[in-house]
Amino acid sequence: MAIRLNAVIGPLAPDPYLLAAAVVADLAIGDPVYAWHPIRLVGRTLTWLEDKLRAAGFDGYGGGVMLFIGLATTSLFVVSIVVGGARLISIDAARAVHAFVLYSLLALGDLLHQVWKIESAVRADDLPRARRAVSVLVGRDTDCMDAGACRRAAVESLSENLADGFVSPVFWYVLAGLPGLVVFKVVSTMDSMVGYKTARYLRFGWCGARLDDAMNYVPARLTWLVIVAVAALLPPYSGRKAWAVGLGQHALLLGPNSGWSEAGTAGALERRIVGPIWREGRKVTDLWVGDPRDPPLESASDVARAIALALAAGLVVAAISVFVLDAVGHGEVRGTVVTGQTLRSDGRVFIRSERWLDVAAGELRGPLVVEVVGDRIARMIPAGDFNQIPDGSLIDLRTATLMPGLIDAHVHLQIGGSPEANAVATLRAGFTTVVDLGATSDVVLRLRDRIREKRADGPRILAAGRWVGTRNGICEFGGIGVAGGPQAFGNRAQENLDAGADVIKVCVSTWLADAFTRPDAYEIQDEALAAVVETSHRSRRPVLAHAISLGSVKAALRAQVDGLAHGALIDDATAVQLRERGVFMISTLASLAGAGTGPAGRALRAAVAAAHKTGVRIVFGTDAGVVPHGENASEFAAMVDAGIPAADAIRSATIGSARTWGLDEQIGTLAAGRVADIIAVDGDPLTDVRALSKVLFVMHEGRIVRR
Repeated sequence: MAIRLNAVIGPLAPDPYLLAAAVVADLAIGDPVYAWHPIRLVGRTLTWLEDKLRAAGFDGYGGGVMLFIGLATTSLFVVSIVVGGARLISIDAARAVHAFVLYSLLALGDLLHQVWKIESAVRADDLPRARRAVSVLVGRDTDCMDAGACRRAAVESLSENLADGFVSPVFWYVLAGLPGLVVFKVVSTMDSMVGYKTARYLRFGWCGARLDDAMNYVPARLTWLVIVAVAALLPPYSGRKAWAVGLGQHALLLGPNSGWSEAGTAGALERRIVGPIWREGRKVTDLWVGDPRDPPLESASDVARAIALALAAGLVVAAISVFVLDAVGHGEVRGTVVTGQTLRSDGRVFIRSERWLDVAAGELRGPLVVEVVGDRIARMIPAGDFNQIPDGSLIDLRTATLMPGLIDAHVHLQIGGSPEANAVATLRAGFTTVVDLGATSDVVLRLRDRIREKRADGPRILAAGRWVGTRNGICEFGGIGVAGGPQAFGNRAQENLDAGADVIKVCVSTWLADAFTRPDAYEIQDEALAAVVETSHRSRRPVLAHAISLGSVKAALRAQVDGLAHGALIDDATAVQLRERGVFMISTLASLAGAGTGPAGRALRAAVAAAHKTGVRIVFGTDAGVVPHGENASEFAAMVDAGIPAADAIRSATIGSARTWGLDEQIGTLAAGRVADIIAVDGDPLTDVRALSKVLFVMHEGRIVRR
């Protein structure tokens, strides 16, 4: 769930560390008044939309619904643009803006401040000032209030707004990140500005009022339960009465939600609150909430206890929320890398797990402690030989399976979103190295460079630059197809090499359906294909061929390509040639031979499985961009379903792929001296490869990316 949510809402996703920082800022700073405060902007936008809707004749229920849609859409758009724009500047800028918006939409600190203003005025015997301060919090007459009434109104507002001003925002942030929080604040603002039962707003404000009831329904009851728990644990309060009064008297107050926290607070304090309420010079109620045997709330100590109770309840909610977000895998907004574990001053960290996967042997071993120093694995220590070190330097992954970072040898980071966001989604999914096999420009090459220079986040990238294919052929994207003969194709390959390409991708055949019905067909001239290979090999760069049909694979073999970018419809004799010449095949079964591909898909799965049995090196690759970025691990199940053993499928994405790209002395296994590309998954991938989709921890070059 956490991975999918981050993939959907990106840098707006919930983050436990930003939530903790926002709560601290809210309590320390409060909520200063300034013209461009987010809630003020929402209020101004609401007023403008209301005027426009009423002028157009939409002043009933439909107008209220349109007000919500327009206000929510506008608010979400603005927040997305602001946070997304900051992300273009830097990771830290995006996180700072995210934290600021989050802080601005929490109100516990300001609420406590307002209650204290009332209490300070009462203690100073300045009743007019106390009444003015009360009028900021409640919508009732304050002129006739005595000191006790001012204090009761303050505590009543404190307990009610603890739920809708703090617990509800935190609840919706945890559930749906900044979008959930923003929508809640839009609804809350609508309720406060148009949710009245007056002739003007009875129908127009109905939508906002009902949505506010719905969005506060669960948080209001959670607030009451937290108040009960705090009151049961702390001596000055009564948990028993908080439970009994909340359960028995919550319905006395208007609305389905506010009574829970107010009645719970009255019980916890063992005081009666509310009392007589006046509006427009007329007493509208003389309702008391609390145990009838308890005295009315009137003293300074009662208010102090109420403030402490609300603060304790708020901190409990915040602590639980941070813990939940951290436990379910949030902690890094998409597009960023967050260090969830502070390394020691010497750059040393220890990672402990009860089991780890020896990919070379295809066996689970353990328990183990991996010592990481800087960007390298320093030692692999049997857990029994490990002496406990000071807290803060040890990451205990418990029963998770530790293994080397995965390698996807066929992605297109330019397809399906921004290259930067796709790169981070891929990294967070446990793929610490990728091979990008085609783009319309050098955008991925430049992203590769920024990642190497630590100016951007993402996996290690080997990139091919622009596709090399015939004009109007399978790799024609936006006019980049090559028109002409061998020299033109050689020139395109050289242009990619000059731009810094690590590998060259050449498009030989069309797609699976055509390759199945026309097995001998392919679209590039043999001479042009040979020119691409010759040009690339002069610069000692490998060439991969998009070759799916039997005829295209034979042409690729004649031209002496190094690998096939896809699974291919080959026969046994061609498989033997691939094996003898050391030409590898990238799987891409999930994208090419998934559900609905019929006989062609079945034929491809059988051909790839047969090639594997023949001894052709199968390298893991997904064609991500066709498969959503971040869901790369779905290829493992496709390979196993085709008949490739789980251990071999895993090797094809670790040690086998590392050898293919000449990186086996750096990555692909967990061993001392290797680069610290380390992941942990939930489950045993040897018995169920779907465990590789359940990534709990990612370290890339010694940096903790996901925890």
